[in-house]
Amino acid sequence: MSARSSYPAAIDHAERVSAIAARASGAEHPFTLRSRNNLAYAYRAAGRLGEAIPLFGGDCRPRSSRSPTGCRPGSPCRSSSPRSLGSTGTS
Repeated sequence: MSARSSYPAAIDHAERVSAIAARASGAEHPFTLRSRNNLAYAYRAAGRLGEAIPLFGGDCRPRSSRSPTGCRPGSPCRSSSPRSLGSTGTS
């Protein structure tokens, strides 16, 4: 079995975990944010960047239109940026 063939199952599992976490703990709870980040990485690994970027909190506005830290007001900061999402780390 190739690694790519396991992505659909991993994504299905991550989607379920993320939904359960949001219902049980709330949208901004650290576990929910972590599970959403895991789902984003699964989407990225499967080449589904359009679904991954919003979950990473990607914000394509110029830095000057965001808060001084570069994060969107009211959103938790995340280390991932849309620029770093192009590489999946696999060969």
